[in-house]
Amino acid sequence: MKDRIAGNLLKPAIWVMAASVVIVAVSVIGFLSGKQSASDPQNNMQEEAATKKLSVREVRTLSEKGDRLRFEDFKGFSGIDVSSNLDYHIMLYGVEGGYRLIVRTDGEKIDSAQLERIWDSGGSGIDIRYNDVDEFIESHPSNEEIESWRGIGIGTPRNEVHDIMGEPDSMLSGLWGDIYGLVNESIVVFYYDPDGNVQQIKKDVGKEISSIEVVRESDNKQWTFSDDAATGLFASALNQRARTDAVIDIRPRDYLVIIHFYDDTYEEYSLWADEDANVRGVLMNDDKTWLLYTDAISLIKEMLK
Repeated sequence: MKDRIAGNLLKPAIWVMAASVVIVAVSVIGFLSGKQSASDPQNNMQEEAATKKLSVREVRTLSEKGDRLRFEDFKGFSGIDVSSNLDYHIMLYGVEGGYRLIVRTDGEKIDSAQLERIWDSGGSGIDIRYNDVDEFIESHPSNEEIESWRGIGIGTPRNEVHDIMGEPDSMLSGLWGDIYGLVNESIVVFYYDPDGNVQQIKKDVGKEISSIEVVRESDNKQWTFSDDAATGLFASALNQRARTDAVIDIRPRDYLVIIHFYDDTYEEYSLWADEDANVRGVLMNDDKTWLLYTDAISLIKEMLK
């Protein structure tokens, strides 16, 4: 955790107002995809042109500015002004993975930038200027409700979930639901109603991938993907899979895949990709096995040309 301690305490009146709007924020945070602020247009508030939700990495980058953080640094991110004071702004930003960032500002200087879980009450988080974002995320895991995942939406029968996702990695205790892990160590949870149909889907933020290293075993040729677009695309392909408990008798692996994370940890996978485009691939990690869909294998082969 950073050594500095926040020096600006919120004024009581501002705090009471902010605490009340945070309750409303839980229900609207998922809709911050370009909604404009109702503040005075002459203030040239950046959220009017905002189109992008904050990622955890972007929050971390903002936190590194410390006291140098200014409202202009939030340009381009999706937020709404929940303040009733035209001369002072309480900006509410959605952060992927089930978090929110509440920024109090006069339009230039930042008085506070509070990172919180969307499920918690106001004031429960940290000011990102003076505290460690990664430490907070790790000690306060959260998740966000999503409308669909891989074509699975509300009302999808459980047997169809299993047809697409395969056997779950685990199941909920006390509630009826299936849990599936992804290659960035996030999880997707499908909650079912009494009839066995999906009634809710939630996903947590997981880890951020810094790079993906691929080694072809036949000739030791190596590929390294380090930009966000490439790592995101490759990871997405690896997630197009269905877990199986079947025992597979298979030849030595075709590729070694090493996924590196920003926290300096990594995960290794063995990958099999047949030359026949109609044959599903196989992915293994420790004692788990997944069958990769043919579209995913085609994409991976294209990236490894």
